[in-house]
Amino acid sequence: MTEIIDLFGRNKELETLSATLVTITDMEDTDTDVVPEIVEIIKHLLDIIKTQQQSIENLACIAEKIIQLERGMNEKNRLQEAEMAVLAILKKGSANATTGGEIATITGYNSRLVSSAISDLVIRYGVPIIGARVGIRNGYYIAETKEELLEGLVSLKNQVKNEQKRLDVLMSIEDVTAYEKTLERGHYASIQ
Repeated sequence: MTEIIDLFGRNKELETLSATLVTITDMEDTDTDVVPEIVEIIKHLLDIIKTQQQSIENLACIAEKIIQLERGMNEKNRLQEAEMAVLAILKKGSANATTGGEIATITGYNSRLVSSAISDLVIRYGVPIIGARVGIRNGYYIAETKEELLEGLVSLKNQVKNEQKRLDVLMSIEDVTAYEKTLERGHYASIQ
């Protein structure tokens, strides 16, 4: 049984192939000169299909990049929204500090986004936001005076020093399993 192949919207070679399709059983010995022509047309069709496949792959890459750009723009817009929301909540003065958890609850943003928004407000816009970690009221506030700013920087400087110590130790590690022997000698053997 001969299969009928409909090839609509194709170029002249595809029309030629459609017109010259014959089945092997219908072919006589004298018709064998048609076979090379059909083979050439099929090769050409394969080239067309390969080109179309490459075009589809290129379109897929372009679509993926557009989606990534759109996500990036959405994340940027979301961060800008978060910056505005956080800034609206922050109050001036250390007595009016608001915790990160409170900001997250009020805005509905997760703590990481709140933290990123605070960092961007400081870095990009120079808003003097301080994170108080000691005292009566812990939390974030906008410094009202230079003195308040300097007082608030003490804990940030200490945090930076501790993070630098941690970084220094991690960078100096040559044997990543050496801690196991150290812990075996001490009371930390149950950590494993």
